Amino acid sequence: MAGRTRKIISAVMAALMIMAAGGCGSSNKEIPSSADNSRYVSETKDNGNVTDGKEYDIDNGGLPYDEETVYNQLFDINNKVEIDVDISDDELAKMQSDYNRYDNMGSKSPIYRKCDLKISITSDGVKNTYIIRNTGIRMKGNTSRTAFYDSNSGVYSLIHFKVDFTETFDDEQYYGGDSDYDLDIDKEKQQNRTFATLDSMEIKWNQTSDSTYVREYYACEMYRDFGILAQRTNLASINLGDVHEGIFKIYEPVDKKFIKRYVAKEDCGGDLYKCGWTRNGATFLTNVSYGIEDKENRKFYNYDLKTNKKTSTHESFLKLIRYLNGSNVDKEGLSEYIDMDYFLRFSAVSYFVGNPDDMRNNYNNYYIYFLKSSNKMIIIPYDNDRCFGITAQYNPSGDAMTGVKWESERAVGNGGLPQENPLVRYTITRIGFFTEEFKAELDKVADSEWLTYDKFSKIYEIAFNNYKDDTVPGKTMYNVYNFDYKFNIDKSSGLGSSNGNASFKDYIDAKLKVILCMFRMIHY
Repeated sequence: MAGRTRKIISAVMAALMIMAAGGCGSSNKEIPSSADNSRYVSETKDNGNVTDGKEYDIDNGGLPYDEETVYNQLFDINNKVEIDVDISDDELAKMQSDYNRYDNMGSKSPIYRKCDLKISITSDGVKNTYIIRNTGIRMKGNTSRTAFYDSNSGVYSLIHFKVDFTETFDDEQYYGGDSDYDLDIDKEKQQNRTFATLDSMEIKWNQTSDSTYVREYYACEMYRDFGILAQRTNLASINLGDVHEGIFKIYEPVDKKFIKRYVAKEDCGGDLYKCGWTRNGATFLTNVSYGIEDKENRKFYNYDLKTNKKTSTHESFLKLIRYLNGSNVDKEGLSEYIDMDYFLRFSAVSYFVGNPDDMRNNYNNYYIYFLKSSNKMIIIPYDNDRCFGITAQYNPSGDAMTGVKWESERAVGNGGLPQENPLVRYTITRIGFFTEEFKAELDKVADSEWLTYDKFSKIYEIAFNNYKDDTVPGKTMYNVYNFDYKFNIDKSSGLGSSNGNASFKDYIDAKLKVILCMFRMIHY
C-alpha cells in the first residue's frame, strides 16, 4: 500500500505542484546518518557466543578505542548496550529525599547523587565494559517525575535519569553536610572527564508503552537522514542497584558539545535554548518567558538558555520575537531570521513523525539555536517519545495524528485551538508564505524509504534480537500500566485508542492516505 501511494503522490505532484527552487543553504555540517540499510543487520545474532573483552576503568586510560569510536559504538542500534548502575540504598534514599523536598516547593531537584557505572557494549561479537566511578545521577523529566523509592521495599517505580561524568560532589549548597562525598579524586581532571566524548547522558524508561521499543530511535534517525540536528540514541538494558529495570533509551544531551559536533566551526558559539511548557507553551509570542533556569528559586522559562549563560544578552532571540510579532512579516524577512530550507525540512519530517506534543501542536519539546555567523535560527527536535502512532494516555486528535491537515491552522495538541505560534502560522499553514516549498518537502519525505514497513521492521528485528530477554523488570514497578513489556511489532489498539498504541504500519498507511488526498486537493 505504501509503495503504491508514494507512486501516485509523485505523479500527482508532478502535475499539480510547482517545485520550490533551492534557496540559501544551511550552515550546519553534514550529519552522519544511519539511513543506509546496509548498516542494519536484521539477521538473528547469537548472543550466546559473545566473547567477553576486558573491563576498562576510564580514569586509568588504556582504552581499546578512541572516544569517537566508542561514541559511534554506543549509539549503533546493531550493538547491545548494558548499563549497571552501582548505587547504594543510602544514595537512592537521598535521591528520593531530594525529589520530595523540591517537589514540595514546586521545583525539580538539580542534585546529583553518587554511583559507579559499568557500561558494556557488545559490538561484532566482543563485549567490552567501561567502568566510570564516582558518577553523578539524578532524576530527569518535567511532568514525568514521580516518587520512586521506599527504603522498606526498594525501587518500586520506573523513572528517567541523567548521569553526569563530571560531577565533583563539592557544591557547598548541595553537599556541604555530606561527609561521604569527601572523595579522593582529582577534581580538575573529573570536571574535564568524558566518556565516549560525552559529559553526560540521558536515560529514559519506556513510559509510552511502545512495544517496538524503537519508534523514537527511528524518528531521530529519520530527522538526521534529512539533515536535521537530532540526538543520537539507542536502547540499553538497565540494572539499578540490585534490580533489573528493563529496556531503557539512552541519549546524547543537546548541549555545547552537541552543537560543536554538528555545526560548522563559524557557526559555533551561538545561543542555545531549550523550549517547552512553563505555565504556557513556547509559542514565540511576546508573552513567553526566557532566561536561565534556577531550580532553587523555582525559576523556569519557556526558553531556557543553555549556552553563553554569563555573556548572552538574548539579542538574537528578542529580535526574532519582535519580528514575528510585528506588522511587517513577509517571506524575505522570515528568510533573514530563520534558516528556511532547514525549517521546512524539519517541519516536513515532523508532520510524518506525528508527535502531538511538539513545537507545532503543543508548543513544546524542541531546542532553538542561533547560528553564530548569520544569527539565523535552526530548530532541534527533542523528546519524540510520542510518534508514529503512539497514543497511550494521550491522543488529542483522536486518530493518532493521521488525519491532521498539512496546512492546518490549528494546534492539535493544544486543544485544537487556533495556531498561536506565529512562526508556524506565517510559514507552513494555509495562509503561510512557504506553502508550496513545504509541499515539496513533504513529497520528498513521503517518497522516502523511512515511510515503509520494511525499513522499520529491519530496525525492530535488530532490537528484538538484542534485547528480547531483557524486557521484564526484576520486580513489580507500580507506575506501569497496561504494558506487558514484551516486544511486539504488530500489536495495535487502533488509531482511536488512548489506552494503547496503534501499530507503525496502521499509522503510516493512514498518514499516506491523507497525504494522497492532500495532493488531489481533497480536503475533509
